[in-house]
Amino acid sequence: MTTAKKLENSDVAEIGEKFKQLRAFLDLTREDLAEMTGVPLGTLRGIERGLHLPGFNVIDKIANHAQLGQYVLWLLQDEASEEPVAYHSSQLDRPLLVSVSEAVEEALKKKRKKLPIVQKAELIGYLYDQICQNKDKQKTVDMANVIQLVDFAFGMKK
Repeated sequence: MTTAKKLENSDVAEIGEKFKQLRAFLDLTREDLAEMTGVPLGTLRGIERGLHLPGFNVIDKIANHAQLGQYVLWLLQDEASEEPVAYHSSQLDRPLLVSVSEAVEEALKKKRKKLPIVQKAELIGYLYDQICQNKDKQKTVDMANVIQLVDFAFGMKK
């Protein structure tokens, strides 16, 4: 097994553990979470067991849920913590986050590339943070910048 494959398996297990932690923190069963989000029970079971990563549709359903949305960034971050960290909606610019996510998806599609969800989440988070920190300019997504970062993520040069 290659190092990259081991890292990917580690990411899968880590995210699965975070899903379990979140359910425990909120005192939810897997069935409760499935019912709340509309994510199939089997999908949640596979994520928690480390069999696969959550797809964009799963992350989207959690992000758009009134009670769970505040935890979506914590679920996707590499950093471990004993309890889920809530990012309250007042801290997040949801329309901007959606725009950044869509731009990354579009750039990947244009380049005909795929990234593991953890790497994609890191790229989305990085872009979101960069835009939010740029207080002098409008908070907009520069597609050329997104494509450049996608290229960088794959180690490609223009």
